[in-house]
Amino acid sequence: MAQTTSWVTRAVVFLIVGLLIGVAIGYFVFPSTTAPAPAGGGRALPSEIKFGALLALTGELASFGNDHMVALQLAVSEANNYLQKAGIPSKVTLDVEDTQTNPNVALQKLQAMYANGIKFVFGPLSSNELRNLIAYAKSNGILLFSQSSTAIDLANATRGYVFRGSPNDAAQGVALALAMQKVGIKYLIIMNRHDTYGDGLASSVATNFKNLGGTVLGQIPYDYNKQEFTVEVQQLNTMVQSAVNQYGNKTVAVELIAFEEAAVIITEALQYPVLSQVRWFGSDGTAGSAKLTEDPAVANFCIKTKFLNTITAPAAENDITIKVKNYVMQKLGREPDSYTYVVYDEFWLLFYAILSVGYDPAKVAAALPYVAQGYVGASGPIQFDQYGDRVPVAYAIQAIVYNGTAYTWENVGQYLHVDNSVTLQSNYD
Repeated sequence: MAQTTSWVTRAVVFLIVGLLIGVAIGYFVFPSTTAPAPAGGGRALPSEIKFGALLALTGELASFGNDHMVALQLAVSEANNYLQKAGIPSKVTLDVEDTQTNPNVALQKLQAMYANGIKFVFGPLSSNELRNLIAYAKSNGILLFSQSSTAIDLANATRGYVFRGSPNDAAQGVALALAMQKVGIKYLIIMNRHDTYGDGLASSVATNFKNLGGTVLGQIPYDYNKQEFTVEVQQLNTMVQSAVNQYGNKTVAVELIAFEEAAVIITEALQYPVLSQVRWFGSDGTAGSAKLTEDPAVANFCIKTKFLNTITAPAAENDITIKVKNYVMQKLGREPDSYTYVVYDEFWLLFYAILSVGYDPAKVAAALPYVAQGYVGASGPIQFDQYGDRVPVAYAIQAIVYNGTAYTWENVGQYLHVDNSVTLQSNYD
């Protein structure tokens, strides 16, 4: 992270004070008179404040990407209204590009954005994509702000021009292991995407589960480019059956670290009765996934196995959370995933920082941690560690439920980082 000079620090402080008076930091309220002038000696803003968004609108994270696009569109509309009412002669634009959850496509899209003068980009969603963009972003002075990349091994690599609006998976591994312990799981079999994200989270879960006295019986990594998983699920069935024969089904669980290919994996798992007789756990890659609620057979499997999924989330909802949730539900007819709130907040952090120091990625990168100190948004308070990753606060624990007419995701528990505690609704204990 670039060193912050004293004038930048003072500028950001003045901006935060102005915003607290005029717009109540973290909640969008138009100022009654005028907006705070750009700090740093009255530095002028460009007539067009360009943002890009690298989102998976198709591919393995499509339902997530579409949620995020709608939230960003809301933020852009609000920001332009703000600029108009404040009398600032600038306009925010947003170029949304589909990465298809493909690292090579993501790089091509980023290069095209840079050619069009875009220096601030939200996304990409996956750690595999982000890994492929870091070198290009740093060498060209592009600030990337990923809402959902959580791979542990990217923490050091992201220092400087790359920020992540969610904690890395060191904390998620703790949350999952504690949830398993709470429901009495002693023996675990892990099935995971063989990529930056999947391997890292699997390692974190395994380490924390063992530290709590659990035993990892085996791990099944799979090629994340695959479209069918017959061999892997057969292997999983064999391992689970052996574990159940030896330990019983109450203390054995499956940890599935996947993206939306989880629906295909579970469809295959339906063929093996023992796989629905043990508990299943997921992660932020599947929490809130619309794919898992489309097929009643898949959704019912998730309900029967009490499939618990962790995802970073505010410790408590606020008015901004509810506003964003209602907007996305109105547009898409479903409740958004938790990273939707993160990307909405990322927009405002960048917007406020640009108002302060201008459309300059190096100066914005230096100012961003200071702007975040005064911000409480849809995803709660935000603080960055020394690498530009968000400091963990809480994880929601989500499960699929049937409400009589539809399958939906609901929060059924919570992990709090401050005291490493997990609470669950009684029917999930």
